[in-house]
Formats: sequence, C-alpha cells, structure tokens
Amino acid sequence: MNQLKNKVAVITGVSRLDGIGAAICKELAESGYDIFFTY
Repeated sequence: MNQLKNKVAVITGVSRLDGIGAAICKELAESGYDIFFTY
C-alpha cells in the first residue's frame, strides 16, 4: 500500500467479530489506519 500520512479507512458491514469486515478492520488498524466502521 502507499505510504500516506493520516490514513483513514471506512468499512461497512462489520456485524460479527469473526467476519470479513472485522478482519479487514483489524488488518488496516495494524497497518496504521484510523478506522471508522458500521455494522
């Protein structure tokens, strides 16, 4: 991924902790993104 400052991601459909939406949130957060998600 590009090396950007102040990276923000918006993820929709995070309804289960073991679902793909939650996995995407976790990976992006570990990569330094600020996360905004909905369920």
